[in-house]
Amino acid sequence: MKKLLGVSLVAMMTLLGSTAVEAATAEGEARINVITPLSIEETASVDFGDVAMDTGTSGTISIAAADGAITCPSTYICAGSGTVGSFTINGKADEVVTVSIDDEADLYVAGQGATALHFVPTLSTSTPTLTSGTATITVGGSIAVNGDEPAGDYSTTNTTEGGSAYALSVVY
Repeated sequence: MKKLLGVSLVAMMTLLGSTAVEAATAEGEARINVITPLSIEETASVDFGDVAMDTGTSGTISIAAADGAITCPSTYICAGSGTVGSFTINGKADEVVTVSIDDEADLYVAGQGATALHFVPTLSTSTPTLTSGTATITVGGSIAVNGDEPAGDYSTTNTTEGGSAYALSVVY
């Protein structure tokens, strides 16, 4: 029996071969494309200019994002045009980015914290192309008024009274 087992092992090794199992290796690649990070900066503030309201008459005052044209109720006196907000976006050349409005704004007069005007911004475009790595977008918007707001210089910068700026975000 031992002899038969020994002969069987020799025969099996002959059939299977006595060479070792071979191993194979390969190399893999890894890549990364580092791009210019996005930045956005305000270069001009939205300014509706002077508005004379008819007391007790509510309405909406708007400034066009494209050209700064101002519209207001017929009983108000508004400037024909104002200053649109302007933002410069920098990033990877020739990429299209998406700009969105994250927050609207509240404008207050210093010393009159109880009265706020709410600004709803609009964009000239929400998908600019970063030609040579840069694009400029403009911001217009609207403010609804009751007609009984006290006179004063309403601004988002009156933060002690509760003023808050609007916010934009940009993504590739």
